[in-house]
Amino acid sequence: MSDITHILLQEIKQLRLDVQAARYELQIVRTQVDGLKPEGKRYVSVKYVAQELNLSDRTIRRLCELGKIQANQPSKDRGRWRIPNKELERLKKEAQANKFNS
Repeated sequence: MSDITHILLQEIKQLRLDVQAARYELQIVRTQVDGLKPEGKRYVSVKYVAQELNLSDRTIRRLCELGKIQANQPSKDRGRWRIPNKELERLKKEAQANKFNS
């Protein structure tokens, strides 16, 4: 193996490590961003609604699919649901009213 080949292989290994580190950092940032309160945003994520209502992500998606939660899905093939902030507020009020009626 020539010196140049060896150097290039070392650089490729380092680049792979850099990419893995960047992916990990991106995952951390996405988690932090998902946890931020979406003040001023028109839409919120399924994950955020699930946390606010103490339900699972899967339940929220199912309710969106059934039309129980007013939401839209820009890409029909497995696109992410977009839930209007107003809808989240309606759901919170409904959940609160159900607590008192139970």
